[in-house]
Amino acid sequence: MKKSKGFTLVELLAVIVILAVLVLVAMPAVTSIMQRSQQNSFKNEMLNVVKEFNTAFTEKSGKKIEKKTSLTTEDAAKTAVYNVTTSGADAGSYKYLCMTLSDLVEEQYVKKDLGESYGGYIQMWVPNTGEPIVYINVTNSAYYLQGRESQISNADHIPSQDPIKTAPWTGFEVEPNKDTVCPTNFNIPAETAVNAYAVK
Repeated sequence: MKKSKGFTLVELLAVIVILAVLVLVAMPAVTSIMQRSQQNSFKNEMLNVVKEFNTAFTEKSGKKIEKKTSLTTEDAAKTAVYNVTTSGADAGSYKYLCMTLSDLVEEQYVKKDLGESYGGYIQMWVPNTGEPIVYINVTNSAYYLQGRESQISNADHIPSQDPIKTAPWTGFEVEPNKDTVCPTNFNIPAETAVNAYAVK
């Protein structure tokens, strides 16, 4: 009767070492893929919220529109459409609306309860001629989006390195958080290439 030969301890240890090396080599790539997937998921979710915000703008534009050159905190909380004159890189006359994520949920434009970890606001400026400008400033506590929708939706701006180290913070507003409210000025943020970045 022939004896069956098994693996020796040395052979088993060699296999374990090889597997450990493979895991160590593959881990950064897997982590990067997972992070990219989470960022894209949040980005796409917020771009869908922007579509509902566009609906809100259309509906609210049918109501009485006030003329403003600046807002009080009370005005900003009304989530109304205003005729405004702006300063900054895109100075001009616009129809303007700002709504926080909680406003959009409360007024039932967004059907899903986003939860306490979500916060921030979306602004829209619509000139008499030309394309509307939509500015997004939102977070889910893990990531945040800050910048013009036209750039955020551009796949070329997906960061390829550690986003905390490569994000161009200069010129941005404060990092959004769940307590962020609509600003009380009409300065359109200058055009900057941005995307989903991890919160520090």
